[in-house]
Amino acid sequence: DGKGTGRIALSEFHASTVRKGWWQFSETADYLRHVGALDETNPSGPRVIIPNYIHTPHNCIVTSKYYAVCCADACENMMAHLEGKIRAPHASPEVIADVVSEWLSASASSNRTLSAALSSKLNEIAEQNGGVVPLHGRLFAQWLHFVNPRECQYPHLSNTTSYEDKHEYRRKTDNAHAYSIDELYAMFGEGAGPEGEAGTGVSGSSDSSTVAPVGGMSSEDDSADSSASLCSAMWEPLEELVDPVHGQAKLDQHRQGSFMRTCFRALVMLAVVASMCAILKDSVLGILTVSNKGPKGFAQADLPS
Repeated sequence: DGKGTGRIALSEFHASTVRKGWWQFSETADYLRHVGALDETNPSGPRVIIPNYIHTPHNCIVTSKYYAVCCADACENMMAHLEGKIRAPHASPEVIADVVSEWLSASASSNRTLSAALSSKLNEIAEQNGGVVPLHGRLFAQWLHFVNPRECQYPHLSNTTSYEDKHEYRRKTDNAHAYSIDELYAMFGEGAGPEGEAGTGVSGSSDSSTVAPVGGMSSEDDSADSSASLCSAMWEPLEELVDPVHGQAKLDQHRQGSFMRTCFRALVMLAVVASMCAILKDSVLGILTVSNKGPKGFAQADLPS
């Protein structure tokens, strides 16, 4: 993934088995699609979503009836940083943008900022959620994927993919989850990629020549439209909260709390103004009383003329 898209052309993915002997990259397009590791939005050909592929059950090295040993989710580090800084289930787009920019700048070799396209998407999420961005929702996870496509998984809509290992997939579909080495050699020996990618082969990977670099960050060398191209192609503006009942209730409470805080501030200001008026009234009455009397102990009529 030389362009930082978090994706690699399916043809190049399969060709690595033939050309480089990497036996593990042999899953079929059907299986990759089934587990949510295939991006088919690019007209030049399907691409494997790297973080989604890494976290497929097929890549767990040790499995048993009770547990599985799988790859650690590198995106959890960024999420833990966000939760530690924000300390709330939701935040404004401005706060999130500042925290994410701080995190990415610290982990990058040069100081970079969020692209305009991703800043716009973050504001769209807030508009859908009453002015704040829920940290534990599908839209924010989707946004994080485009911010850091090499580490954060793309969150597909519920019930559109299935987290199944190769045995369960075979039982349900009666299809193998991967090509045999002979099948891969046959496909690439004729200069054609799998799944109908005729004429692509290894060197025909269009991912490196036609796909603009995106990533979540933009610098002086990046194209202004690079992040917008991939983000707009796969962006699904549908929210799914981790806790849809209480999560939405918290958003409602946030909006109600904002209204109550506004009313409380207004009442406080009215009380301050009323107190100032009362003090001013007492001061004026005191001045008038003194002005109607002479020196202490004498009425105004007893003063010498």
